[in-house]
Amino acid sequence: MTLSNRSIKVRLFLTCWLVFMLHFATDVAREHYLVLAIADEHSFRLDGYVGLHNDIFVTPDNGAHHGANPGASMLAAVPYMLAKPAVDAVVDWTKERRVGGAEPVFNDDRPVRAEF
Repeated sequence: MTLSNRSIKVRLFLTCWLVFMLHFATDVAREHYLVLAIADEHSFRLDGYVGLHNDIFVTPDNGAHHGANPGASMLAAVPYMLAKPAVDAVVDWTKERRVGGAEPVFNDDRPVRAEF
């Protein structure tokens, strides 16, 4: 079977994308908060995330924003919005299967992060 150049390019892209997606970092960076705000609230405002990162700042007239270019967050919001129903289903399933319904304890010296 001979593959066309286009087929090879698409397969290579999807393979690389899958590998990169499976090796993501678990740390939350300032760009992640904007992705969550865009996907969950359809907004660029980060009012609900104030205090969770040093680069999220509050302005008197425009609410809370982060101090970086929003381009990467806007691009990342698209696949996250598409995957959000599956992500929500996995989260709900995980919560239901926890022993005794106990919430896990997040040990961190920063109380705002533990609350998040």
